[in-house]
Amino acid sequence: MHYSASLHNFAARLIERSQNRSNTMFQKLKKRWQVTSNLQFIRIFTVFALTGSSAAKLTGPLLKSFPSIAALDKLPFNIIYIFATFILYQFLLLLIGWIFGESVFFIQFLKKFFFRKK
Repeated sequence: MHYSASLHNFAARLIERSQNRSNTMFQKLKKRWQVTSNLQFIRIFTVFALTGSSAAKLTGPLLKSFPSIAALDKLPFNIIYIFATFILYQFLLLLIGWIFGESVFFIQFLKKFFFRKK
């Protein structure tokens, strides 16, 4: 009986610590991105999720619609696929960000990404 209570206390402390770390991590990210509300934060993460999935899903059919690219061997096709996915991702990020009302955030995000000073 005593073992079960101590296991329960351990699990409760572990969950509490992980929640505190998650909250701290999200608070730091909100501050870094200058996000003003939790709703905006959710919209931004939703845009990232939809953009990544969409770019990966659309690139293959898009490349295969060009016969000269579709006829390539596996290695050259995969290299072109990676570059095309990266390029399509940028456009989709702006488009989906605009649809969700976060176009200003994503324009600034891409500017920082491409024009970062070292």
